[in-house]
Amino acid sequence: MYLPRADFFSARKGILASLIMTHSIYSTRRISETLLNEIKAELADLDYGSLEVYVANGEVTQITKRRIRKTVTTVKHPRQMA
Repeated sequence: MYLPRADFFSARKGILASLIMTHSIYSTRRISETLLNEIKAELADLDYGSLEVYVANGEVTQITKRRIRKTVTTVKHPRQMA
């Protein structure tokens, strides 16, 4: 079957995109060890804060770590200060 050049590359791009989607290390459909290890490493280094995982089209697109720096280590209730 003959495809014009533009159609050939368009079809090829669609096939590649679907292959990348199903075999990506950042897929949420088949969670890879690499992705789990990245999330574990970020969590291990976090004492206070949050880890946000952003997903688009079944792919993890961003991992954001928000750190909270505590300025006071112990907070006493006003009744305990007397």
